[in-house]
Amino acid sequence: MEETEMAIEVGYGHAMQLGETDHFFSPEDDVVFAGTESSGTMTDGYYAAWSGQTIQYISDHVGPSLEQRPNIILLAAGTNDMNPNHSISKEGNNPSEAADRLGKLIDKMIKECPDAVVLVALIINTCDPQQSPRTKEFQQLIPGVVKNRKDAGRQVLAVDFTTFETSNLQDCIHPTNEGYKMMGDYWYDFIHQIPSNWIKPPVGRDPHGVGGKDNGEIDTPPAWGGNNREVAGLFKLSW
Repeated sequence: MEETEMAIEVGYGHAMQLGETDHFFSPEDDVVFAGTESSGTMTDGYYAAWSGQTIQYISDHVGPSLEQRPNIILLAAGTNDMNPNHSISKEGNNPSEAADRLGKLIDKMIKECPDAVVLVALIINTCDPQQSPRTKEFQQLIPGVVKNRKDAGRQVLAVDFTTFETSNLQDCIHPTNEGYKMMGDYWYDFIHQIPSNWIKPPVGRDPHGVGGKDNGEIDTPPAWGGNNREVAGLFKLSW
């Protein structure tokens, strides 16, 4: 099959990345993670994710990762934008305005990676009573944001994480280790629903250090606090 490069949500270490690699693909597949960020214990642990940041921050910093020209992008963003603490939701926590920012981020990804398929997550719920109502309103806006792009001929799909149980969150925001594995199962199902004729071979360069151990050499979890890591990490696959 074709070589594939995608963006993927990550936790510390390789809880989700390696789980997905083992779960999604056979030993014959050549998997290369891409992006500009790296951490954790796995070789080739690249991604594009920033702790405690917002959709706008992703848009401002994801450019170098997009230069690697992924052909599948998994985007999960907006949790921090719904945070009641405005030191986290720096652009405000209005769901409609956040949906507009999400649309602009998708447009940027499409412009920089015109051959890519973009899967946009209806973000997971939260059990924080101050954040949950806005999160649910934001979730409801995402399909419309995606539909506007799809109707314009773009290869973008909304994928539904709203059935992810909050009992699988360790702090009402971040999944447990088992929760990350469950999220991998969600992504697996969504990826396999992409129309096969949408997926094109990637044309971009690999990240520095591919195949080696240049992955940050971090052996302790980063201190995330009570906010979420907004995500568009990357990997390549030859299958």
